Amino acid sequence: MWGWRGRTQRPPMHIAILSFNRPQYLRQVLHSLRGQISEQDEVVLFQDGVVSAWTGRVKADPQHIQQCIDAFQESIPWGAVSAARSNIGIARNYERAENHMFATLGRPFALLLEDDLVLSPQYLTVIRSLLDLARTNSRIAYVSAYGNMWASREEQRNRRRELQHMHENWGFAMTREAWLEERPFRKQYLSLLDGRDYSERDGARILE
Repeated sequence: MWGWRGRTQRPPMHIAILSFNRPQYLRQVLHSLRGQISEQDEVVLFQDGVVSAWTGRVKADPQHIQQCIDAFQESIPWGAVSAARSNIGIARNYERAENHMFATLGRPFALLLEDDLVLSPQYLTVIRSLLDLARTNSRIAYVSAYGNMWASREEQRNRRRELQHMHENWGFAMTREAWLEERPFRKQYLSLLDGRDYSERDGARILE
């Protein structure tokens, strides 16, 4: 453990938030995050754009894009906004966020959030503990703290001290070392998206 005793007595968190066109969801995520962070924490909004970079199709209402940016700046005024010039899709937005955190800034770890996962009040506390495990065990690449969403309340209570394998990449953190080791595989995957919108990706080829 890093000796969590409150927001002001821990090392800074490095947080990337991925957003597109759902300001009503994003506001809820930001509200759940705001009480767990302070100005010592690095928070960047990676906002996707309106017009497809490949087809020229309009993929979103520009007002919704601006509402997402406004919501972020209102909630986390010290945070930074990195707005894509065009619509690049979720996979490339992840790539953009991870490259910024790990390649450009060289951060040792980062938490990546999408715009539809409302966090529990202790989410960051648990993430920091899980990152401790990841930094001492190279077999752990991703960690998250949403648990078994299908378990009953009683089962959650009885198994609250247990860990399980992740089943979705939601609200996850990872180390820079894991990110670097994954690069060859990730680049191969991204190459299958070249020249097309993410919504038109070749699922069969990706699975192959």
